[in-house]
Amino acid sequence: EAENLGLRERVRALERRVAEQEELLARTPAQAVRRLHGEVAALEAKVLEGQVAASTASRKAELTLWSDLEVSRHEAGALRRTLEAKDREVQRYKRELEAIIAEVTRLQSARGAGGR
Repeated sequence: EAENLGLRERVRALERRVAEQEELLARTPAQAVRRLHGEVAALEAKVLEGQVAASTASRKAELTLWSDLEVSRHEAGALRRTLEAKDREVQRYKRELEAIIAEVTRLQSARGAGGR
């Protein structure tokens, strides 16, 4: 009888242990799923963070390029106006030079005609 009592006690302990193990086994997939959900959420947050950083860097680069383009356009316009002014100046000098050459030619012709 004492032996039976000891065996029964041992059976109850083993049954409790089996029940605990079954509970752990039943709970482990749910815990694994929760853990995986957490990992997926963390990865999604990381990806989103990376996208935000890339988007911010891209926007900054775009703004810088637009600004540089505007500066270049302004500089090109200023250089174009300067070139046009220089062209007008060259044309004026050309007309003056042509007038001087014509006057020199006329004077030489007059001197040549008068000296003969």
